[in-house]
Amino acid sequence: MGHFLPFRLVTGVLVLIWIAALLGTARPIVLMSSPTIDYIGEAKVPPEVGDMTKLLDDYGVHTPRPHTKFEIMLAAANTVLGHPPRADTWEEMTKIKATPAVGNAVREWSFLGLPFGWVSEEDPAVMFVRNDWGIVYTGLKPGAWEMVNKANGRDVTKAALYPFWTHTWGWLMVLGGLFAGWLWNRGNARRREELGLID
Repeated sequence: MGHFLPFRLVTGVLVLIWIAALLGTARPIVLMSSPTIDYIGEAKVPPEVGDMTKLLDDYGVHTPRPHTKFEIMLAAANTVLGHPPRADTWEEMTKIKATPAVGNAVREWSFLGLPFGWVSEEDPAVMFVRNDWGIVYTGLKPGAWEMVNKANGRDVTKAALYPFWTHTWGWLMVLGGLFAGWLWNRGNARRREELGLID
């Protein structure tokens, strides 16, 4: 049955990657779009714009980090064993200083735990901070963005290379599945040839 060995190897790798993506990320199994922030880069914030960390804390959208399926199962197991997890709070996490960065607010489309695309929000450019608790982000008024761009000598909302692959690598799994199907057909054809069953 050596004819099917390549098919089995490729299929095994695809299954392992899918299980890792399914359990190791917070992406849903059903078709759904989820909000997230793509990192663009660091940027100096001039004093006239204000204390960005304070602005984020006071006026930003506070979004807790969604837990991965593995973390949820681990927490459930610990609860059954009498060790319920202690929920992290934003107040605790702000003790870990994080530098505000420029990001792009998007909604990622995913299915079966795999990413297949994204769309940008209406006003995608934001300042954000990310830590173990989650993400806090806020947009800036056009005049404020102009001051930030001037302080940095460039348009800080434009990335040299946008990380599109983080939202589209699920298509590689689709291509891998098609490749595995081709390997199976080739192996089956060779087996039938050996048995003299050529159509």
